[in-house]
Amino acid sequence: MLSPRVYWLCPHETLRYEEVPLLIEAGAEVIPNYGHQIFLKYYKDYNNEDHKLYPPWRKKCTLPSNIVEKIREIKLWEKKGEVTDEEAQLINRWIDVIFVATYPDILENISKWYQGYTVFRAFGWNDGITSYTEVTKRLKIDINDLAGRDKYVWCPILNSLGEREDFRLVTNKFYLNAFVSSERLGYKWKGKDSKLLISTLASNLDSYYEENLIFRNMFQSFIEKFKHIPFLVLGKNSKNTAEEVCDKVLGYVDDNVFYSTIAESRVFVYFGLGSNYHLHFTPIEAISMGVPVVFLKESGLAQEARNYGINNEELKKIGMCSSMDEIEKLIFENINNFDRLEEIAYGQSKVFGKIFSRKAALLKAKKFFIEIQPYIKEHRKIEYKKPIDFIKLESKALQGLSIQNDLPSHRGERIIFSIEEVNGVVGKLVYDYKGRFIARRVEKNLDSPGLIIANYLGRMEPGEYAFTVELNNFSEYKGSIGDLSVGVWNPQFKVISSQNVSNLKAGRNIVRLVVSISSESSDAVKEINFLWNGAHTCELSRVIVEKVR
Repeated sequence: MLSPRVYWLCPHETLRYEEVPLLIEAGAEVIPNYGHQIFLKYYKDYNNEDHKLYPPWRKKCTLPSNIVEKIREIKLWEKKGEVTDEEAQLINRWIDVIFVATYPDILENISKWYQGYTVFRAFGWNDGITSYTEVTKRLKIDINDLAGRDKYVWCPILNSLGEREDFRLVTNKFYLNAFVSSERLGYKWKGKDSKLLISTLASNLDSYYEENLIFRNMFQSFIEKFKHIPFLVLGKNSKNTAEEVCDKVLGYVDDNVFYSTIAESRVFVYFGLGSNYHLHFTPIEAISMGVPVVFLKESGLAQEARNYGINNEELKKIGMCSSMDEIEKLIFENINNFDRLEEIAYGQSKVFGKIFSRKAALLKAKKFFIEIQPYIKEHRKIEYKKPIDFIKLESKALQGLSIQNDLPSHRGERIIFSIEEVNGVVGKLVYDYKGRFIARRVEKNLDSPGLIIANYLGRMEPGEYAFTVELNNFSEYKGSIGDLSVGVWNPQFKVISSQNVSNLKAGRNIVRLVVSISSESSDAVKEINFLWNGAHTCELSRVIVEKVR
């Protein structure tokens, strides 16, 4: 199967962490968009490629990095999908599929110029807006313009989202269910060691609270009914603004605080946005952690289960309630009944574990990519018809990476990469007693095999260079620990020089790789990699680049 090249326009940190690796595993190359700050005001590390929630998509992408970055820098969010002719030509040439999140106006504008598959990634609405069909009417969008193309695809995150939509909008359905990875969460329910505490979710209180009457009434009812039991409100909120609504609002907190708070809670309450057609990730995450979740009948959680064939009587047995009064009754009767709470948690894991399954989502994604293969094969022929010159690296490219642009330019000049400047995928940074980074350590049987060096390099004058890697080794090791290589992108990645690293002595080891840079590859994007095989523990202390000829 040819790998479809997907441009992913869905500015949501959790979804990106979960969905981008899944699409890659399903056979695609995925290029995530930079996003837009209006959607990411609480995600300060959204484009930090060293952050634990940033998916390692670059290693599966075969496009030259300059093309990738030029595409990513096109401001599709800011301009609502409108582009110049040159930008349209660039994306049409190199991208097979665009995933567009939830906004019909952006999708409409993209559909005017984009020739590949447009996948409308629908997440649903609250009851202030009943459907995407209603949104298109409000925005005066002709659905035929939006969904009339043969390469338009309706891709809901909830199977039930199409129930209230115009039939034209839900054609070519590719249902990709929500799912979460338990390893991302890092916590499990404390059970009998949990606190007498209820946690709940209410994001964007500064907007939803004023705009959505149903949500406002539910939230006020929750506050009133549980004022005699400690509770905390999680979600993306400004604490200063939200305190005017409720003093139990934590405000935006980091992941450790967020998930540990849920895991330590006796119960998690989910009332959503008062709609069957919207669902947050948080209740699925709580269920994945084994936390008992009490949820409303009118919620995306309940509706998705009904759509799956689970009736309301069965859902009542595992925590569903018809009203806030029922939630209050269920919790007050069972807040210290751990047998009942464990029964609810177990039942939810059995039911919702099947509905929100990563394995199921992976099979659906694979099926979709197989179905569009005829187009991918034809489009791939067109991509490489035009000649491709060596691509020059611009200073604005490769945002967020550790890039060394000031490489040595004359014989005898040396540039030292400190460990802070060396990008790596595996291992952990080691500090000295003053808190300075001194090495990146990879440990046998602890770290997975992978790249301990993964750095892009800019312009290099033609000539011969020595790349020297300093390794600290705790004991003598005769075998191989991996391969050091330097390569160039044009347009695919090609290794210029490589060396197996083996026969390490105890203490400091020097590994030297000599690389010849031709005049043709001088301006091209280059990359230095050190692929560690996991066989032996060692530390990388620094990388030195010297122009020797």
